Amino acid sequence: MRWQNAAKWRVDHVGAFLRRSDDLECRFAYGISGNEALGIAAKASQTVNCICADDGEPLAVAGVNRSVIWLLGTDGLTATPERRLALALGGRRWVDQLLWDRRGTGAVLENWVLASNVESIRWLRAMGFTIAATRPMGPSAQLFTHAWRG
Repeated sequence: MRWQNAAKWRVDHVGAFLRRSDDLECRFAYGISGNEALGIAAKASQTVNCICADDGEPLAVAGVNRSVIWLLGTDGLTATPERRLALALGGRRWVDQLLWDRRGTGAVLENWVLASNVESIRWLRAMGFTIAATRPMGPSAQLFTHAWRG
């Protein structure tokens, strides 16, 4: 798995094949499709990367907009144990570097995740995030849980 630039064609590919859990999370939180949310987030974020398979297939797009960290992916992102391990290791390095770059500023990376999105919560825990404070959010009033790391 490789972290590469978020060229438009890569973002479009991920958006077209977004996993259902990520699409639902965006619909519940913002009332828009995951593909729409991905386009908005990719344009608005200061940091944006694409996670690609070894053969170059785009698997996910991840970024940071101010203090909000996000990742939207395809089912292929975690399709094998090897990919799950690579995501955990590469993601941890990425988050560590983000926080290192912001050291001395009191920076916190955070987001809210759909409480039923177990795969995303598992990934956030592997990245060292604290998971807490479940509450209803968005137009659907679905349960979301706060994740943060500083």
